[in-house]
Amino acid sequence: MAVRSRNSLFIFGGLFSLVLLASLPVNVKAQKILFHGGAAGPTQGTDGDVFDHLEARYGAGSVTYMEGNAAAADGSSANGFNIVIISSTLGSGSVRNKYEDVAIPVLNWEQALTDSSSAGDFFLSGTARTNGGQSAIDIVKPEHFIPSAAGELTGTVTVMDSPQTFSLGTGPDLGEGVELIATVDGSPNDFAIMVAEPFAPLLGDGSDGSPESVGARRSFFFLEDSSFTALTEDGLNLFDATVDWTLGLDVTTGEPGDFNDDGSVDLADFDILRSNFLGKFSFSESFAKGDGNRDTKVDLKDFLEFADIFAAANPGAASVPEPSSLVLATCGLLGLWGYRRRSRFLP
Repeated sequence: MAVRSRNSLFIFGGLFSLVLLASLPVNVKAQKILFHGGAAGPTQGTDGDVFDHLEARYGAGSVTYMEGNAAAADGSSANGFNIVIISSTLGSGSVRNKYEDVAIPVLNWEQALTDSSSAGDFFLSGTARTNGGQSAIDIVKPEHFIPSAAGELTGTVTVMDSPQTFSLGTGPDLGEGVELIATVDGSPNDFAIMVAEPFAPLLGDGSDGSPESVGARRSFFFLEDSSFTALTEDGLNLFDATVDWTLGLDVTTGEPGDFNDDGSVDLADFDILRSNFLGKFSFSESFAKGDGNRDTKVDLKDFLEFADIFAAANPGAASVPEPSSLVLATCGLLGLWGYRRRSRFLP
């Protein structure tokens, strides 16, 4: 009788764990985007089209628009957002000295912010400019996630359906840790797409307004005020891939939640997350350690994200419990549940 009771408790605990996993209300696709432009609303240039495109791609209500002048001087307007996107429709001085060293990803196409000309710039390239009459770029790093995610793009790519003005970083100076993805066709010192990983060395010296490195991803894209609607299919795919990369959505190891890259999201992946819970890792290794949102920490956010992914990948799991795996899941879930309860009472 005692053995039977233990077995019943064992099965009930496993079922409870999987039901809990299936019921957590998490949307891993939802992103919170802060979009800065030059007017009180997204009305200048093609800012409205960019805004609508981002909402269509990342979900209704995912984008908050804010005039650049309204941004807090200390960069705190970005708090709570997954990314800051800065349009060239604003005057560079309206956000200069606000986001150059925030630990939040930033995508920018205001060329006067991307260089090293003034304190508070992003210090990716030495100088910057705009150049009219452009329609094509040369992919110089096709092995990077961005061109590969945009359709294995290599060589010269037509990115505009008509000649447009490009925003550009200019060389030869480039931050040591900045990756050059694309240049203007035939002009290798005109930088069209640049990116930097967290902590990558920049051109600054570390003094106030001169970032030596950053704590989150930075990227620069070649758009200008009114060029977004002229993007070709390849150009738009590159834009989407750049936003995804800047957000940290470039999980190249496989499906989201598949931490061991074996082609399925299962309790083996949960065990990886459980084993590394509360750990901090380098960006390159963090996903394989259970860091689903790529913020280099394995924490409750990753658990909640994994719960949603697991439930979608295993819709019948709750009705077919596997004893050994259920014990593992139950222990891990109860531990996380206890951590979550304790965190409510921490000062």
